[in-house]
Amino acid sequence: MKQLFVTKADVFNPWGKIHFAAMGARRLAPAPPIPFNVRHTRRLDDGSYEILGMTFGTRTPWRIYRARTENGVDLTDIRLVHEEEGDDWGYSGTIVFSAELGRYICLKNSTHDRGFRMHVYHSDDAETWLPYADNPVFHEGDNWSAVWSQQLQRFVCYNKGLQRHEGKRVNELFLNVRRVVSIRTSADGFSWTPDLPSDYKDYKEIRRGMRIVQAPLLSADFHVGPDEHDPPDLEFYNGTVYEYEGRYIMSASDYAGSFLPPGWPPVRSDGHVTPMGDETLISRDGVQWERAFRHGGRAGGDRHQPMLIGDRMIFRAADAITGMPIDRVAYVTSWSNAIFDSASFEMPEGGLRLNLRVPGVDYLRAHAPYVMCELIDDRDQVVAGYDREGCILEPPLDSVRWPLRWGAERRQGLELAGTRVRVRFYTREASIFALTSAA
Repeated sequence: MKQLFVTKADVFNPWGKIHFAAMGARRLAPAPPIPFNVRHTRRLDDGSYEILGMTFGTRTPWRIYRARTENGVDLTDIRLVHEEEGDDWGYSGTIVFSAELGRYICLKNSTHDRGFRMHVYHSDDAETWLPYADNPVFHEGDNWSAVWSQQLQRFVCYNKGLQRHEGKRVNELFLNVRRVVSIRTSADGFSWTPDLPSDYKDYKEIRRGMRIVQAPLLSADFHVGPDEHDPPDLEFYNGTVYEYEGRYIMSASDYAGSFLPPGWPPVRSDGHVTPMGDETLISRDGVQWERAFRHGGRAGGDRHQPMLIGDRMIFRAADAITGMPIDRVAYVTSWSNAIFDSASFEMPEGGLRLNLRVPGVDYLRAHAPYVMCELIDDRDQVVAGYDREGCILEPPLDSVRWPLRWGAERRQGLELAGTRVRVRFYTREASIFALTSAA
């Protein structure tokens, strides 16, 4: 049993002013350099992880490597499994696996005079890779990420796309469009919906040094991007996605151009500036996204599935380890007193564990932080012997697996195994990440 507290859909019967905040991967330690960028990880039956990575540059050949790791840091059995020549390849790529189909696909973009073309390479064993016979499969911008959605039984691809946006004022690349994340899906990895091209380089006019795009673009139905509640110059520069505990976590780079003229530091000669940071979005199926943490949500991680090593979620960069404590994707909190329930569940045989921090993540000067827990039955009554006064969690406390016990007898609810209950939380100035079984 595991319940994450990530969005409003994860809490019930709330009282008080509660809100949610995203955590994210941080640099944990240096690591032995590897000659590729990790793009896929998959846990194997023996507990080790399969690693697939890619090398790529702009207009250069690219390669796929395969390796294994037991600790997420040291890679063994590194070997080259595919090499593709050519001088028109783009600078990004993604590898994703569907256990249901028993198929790996590699999405790789090439450049051409009207935009980008997306190519698919596929494999049944991660050793032999073949180009799809009808490449390219669609026309779209840079490819940043892809997942297999178990809920939809489809591959989902996330590209840098463009959306109509008239009246742009900052001097940066496009006058009448803004960057968004485009979403296409496929049941087999070969035929994609929508299959309409997005040839963003098809422009006929330059005004104020900026391109006016006149080609047809995908409709907003296939985009994730800014809305009327955002600053008028906000764009999503890219979006990378991974799946965790039935949720899809997107890290989108918030971006805005500048009124400073091109070439005036820190603005580059082409008008580009550094992205402003990452915003974390949440989805239950990989297609419909919730802007749960606007402007300041932390990064979601690197461009592959996290490896679960001990009590950490680990991402392997080329020369470093990034990550976060297990189950700490996001948390629920309140700066004043608040109450909320977990979802109903069958009490596990070994009791419950709570992933929390008291005081919470953003409370540098907490005044009276606490968490209290009680068990509620299916009649909305407190289970005898499991009232909130019997389970008071006081600061300082920072644990991913804190055992919940009640009263002087330190009851764990073992006699309630199989009974449907829920946990009611009373809290203030704390961060609650997840409720799990002891096993």
